[in-house]
Amino acid sequence: MITMSKYENFTDFLRSNDEDQITIKITYLNELVKRIDPKGLPQSAYNDNWKTWWSNNKSSTSRQCDAWLKVGWKTDLTKSKQGEYITFIKDE
Repeated sequence: MITMSKYENFTDFLRSNDEDQITIKITYLNELVKRIDPKGLPQSAYNDNWKTWWSNNKSSTSRQCDAWLKVGWKTDLTKSKQGEYITFIKDE
């Protein structure tokens, strides 16, 4: 039996994207994710610990990073005067 990953819809979104990078302001992330997967993501993807949730840490117990790493993307997390951003970058 094949089981679908909890974040398979998000993985499919990245896999089918032709851009080399996608930058999303963290305050708009929930809106985008809801369009990709109506179930959304856990609160930890948006709250004060969002940088931990979106890290490329393969040793994490929850391993949500597999959703982007397994299809050749990595994340870059930044904070500026304009806000907090997550950038998905194709890892060539």
